[in-house]
Parts: sequence; structure tokens; C-alpha cells
Amino acid sequence: MMGANQGWARHVAFILRLAVQGLVALATGALYAYVARLVLARPTSADAQRANHAFAFWWGAFGAVEFLAGAYSIPAAFGYRDLAMVITLLNVLLFLIAVAIGALVYYLVYLYTGSSRSYWPIVGAYVALGIALMYLVAWMQPTGYDESSPSLTLQYTRQLVGAPAIALGLLLSVPVVLAAVGYGSLFFRTEGGEQRFRVALVAGSFLVWFGWSTVSSILQLQQKYPDSAALQALNSLIALAAPLLVIMAFRPPGWIRARLGARVWPQPPGT
Repeated sequence: MMGANQGWARHVAFILRLAVQGLVALATGALYAYVARLVLARPTSADAQRANHAFAFWWGAFGAVEFLAGAYSIPAAFGYRDLAMVITLLNVLLFLIAVAIGALVYYLVYLYTGSSRSYWPIVGAYVALGIALMYLVAWMQPTGYDESSPSLTLQYTRQLVGAPAIALGLLLSVPVVLAAVGYGSLFFRTEGGEQRFRVALVAGSFLVWFGWSTVSSILQLQQKYPDSAALQALNSLIALAAPLLVIMAFRPPGWIRARLGARVWPQPPGT
């Protein structure tokens, strides 16, 4: 009887955990979509329009990633299993993530250089990366679900571990960190308090987000603790904090505007 009760308790905990993850992902996706809309609504110069669209695409694409992940997690919590569906979804999400990161890198590079010459090289590189990630999924050969895992992870015939896994994580995070550092350096070359505030928050949000991703990749935290609720909660918290900081950068509260001495919050083109 005790064993049956424990099994039932684990089953309920599994359902609750996946359902909560799904709801958090849906809420995060909605927040990202709001930021994308906010970015698109900003007035920009003709030269900066492509960069602004790239920034909006980053938020919109990541919003779609979170929404799709959440939309699958909730029915999966209640027993829905379709390996072909989840592999298809995984490929779509990986490609979206790769292209979205490329859009973010271009945006930050544009803000630092003021030039759009890097657009096509960056787009081409990250589209190729997205295709490579889909090939990687096929190479690893998903075979089914690990039903013993509280987070319902996939099982693979082959595993990407050690140095190759670290290199892949760094390939996704380090370019954003470097671009954010470059953009953040404008803080020391900008005189207006409101512009410096915006640079600090936007650059800082991505440095924290992708800096943590870099550290996580080097330490292989996801591989070592795939079912850690604390690690997943921390990742979700950081992913939620970044868009909130960006919203504050573009639409700061009145007390911050007053402190910076800005009656009307300026929106300079492309920043």
C-alpha cells in the first residue's frame, strides 16, 4: 500500500511539474511577444529599420519557442506521447533558436558599429547553424522517452557529451556575450543619462542571460543535473528577468525618468 501511495505521489508530482513548466513557458512566450511588439512600435531611421526588425524577430522567435514548448508540455503532463511530433517540434525549436540568436547578434553588432554590412554573413552563418542542429538531432537518433525522468527527457542512441557538447553550448552563447560587451562599451562613450541607462540595461540583460548560459555550458550543468528543479527554476528566472529589463530600458517608470531628468523619454533611431 505504501509503495502504491508513493507511486501515485510521484505521478502527481510529475504532472504538476510538467504542467507548471508549460504554464511558465506560455507566460514567458506572451512576455516575449509583448517585447517584440514594443520594439516594432519604436520610431527608427530608415538605416536602423533592419536592425530594429532583427531585434523584434529575436523576441518574437523566442516567444514562439516558449509558446510551442509550453503548448506541448501541458498535454504531455497528462499522458500525451507522440515521438514523431516531439522530434519535429524539437527541430523547429532548434532552428528558430539558431536564427533568433543570429538576429540578436546582428542587432548588437549594428548598434556597436552603425553598419549593416554584417547582416548577410551573420544570417547565413546562423541559418547554417540551424540546419546543423537539425542534423545533430538526426545523428543522435531519438528512440523514445525516459519515463523515469521527472522532466520527460528524450533517450538517444548516441549522446553528445564532453568537449563537443561544451563547444556547441559556447557556439550559441559566446557570440552574444561578445556582441553585448561591444554594445555595452558604448556606455562609456555616451553622455546622456537616459541613453546610458538604456545601454546599461539592454547590454546587462544579455550579458547576464548568455553569460549564465556560457557558464552552464562550460560546467555542463544541464547534462549533470537534467532533472534539477532548482536549475530549471533559475534558468526560467533569468529568461524572465531579461525581457523585463529591456521593457524597463525602453519604458522606464516615472521615478527613473525623473531621476535621469528626462521629461519625455527619447527614442533615438536604432538604439
